[in-house]
Amino acid sequence: MKSTLILALTLSVLAANTFAADGYDRTGSATLAADGYDRTGSATLAADGYDRTGSATLAADGYDRTGSATLAADGYDRTGSATLAADGYDRTGSATLAADGYDRTGSATLAADGYDRTGSATLAADGYDRTGSATLAADGYDRTGSATLAADGYDRTGSATLAADGYDRTGSATLAADGYDRTGSAYIG
Repeated sequence: MKSTLILALTLSVLAANTFAADGYDRTGSATLAADGYDRTGSATLAADGYDRTGSATLAADGYDRTGSATLAADGYDRTGSATLAADGYDRTGSATLAADGYDRTGSATLAADGYDRTGSATLAADGYDRTGSATLAADGYDRTGSATLAADGYDRTGSATLAADGYDRTGSATLAADGYDRTGSAYIG
């Protein structure tokens, strides 16, 4: 009877230990994965039960492809701290993006098609800079200095008076009726 009691006591002590489903003790204090094996430390489990991550963020398929940078649309890290272009690549610094997402500019103003063709000068109608600081003629070309423009936009004058057709045929003398200067300093009759 005494031996039966010792045997029963031994069995009750053994029964107090935790067993896995098949009766073997495979566990310590670690967490079990779905199939009963201990594949983890303190890291987060990916969807299939393997530990592929450190402390980084998981990409969509459970792999750790990122550091602390922002994820592009397909889960890869293609960026630093710069802005993402429309397709997820980082093509820019701190400059402004042109319409197609490429950085073609510095700090200059963009022309209508997104290229930087200008300095600080005024743009002509087609977006090219043909001028310095002078006034633009009607077709956008700079044909003048600081002189007055004739009717067709050409500068044919100095400081003299313009004749009716826009040509300067005079010096400082008086104009005759047809616009020609036939005199020096004489009186015109």
